[in-house]
Amino acid sequence: MDMSADQAAHRRLTLLLTGGCAGPAALSAAAGHLLSGRAIRPVLTDCASRRRVPR
Repeated sequence: MDMSADQAAHRRLTLLLTGGCAGPAALSAAAGHLLSGRAIRPVLTDCASRRRVPR
């Protein structure tokens, strides 16, 4: 039995599984970051407008 072939197959499987999990997780984190920025924008606008109220 050739151990180097088994090790190469194991390495390919490890990289495939790691990339298959890390890729979607990174995309999900980026999408969440963008959506949270859009969600907080009205709150920031409202806070900024309240600071400009004349005394």
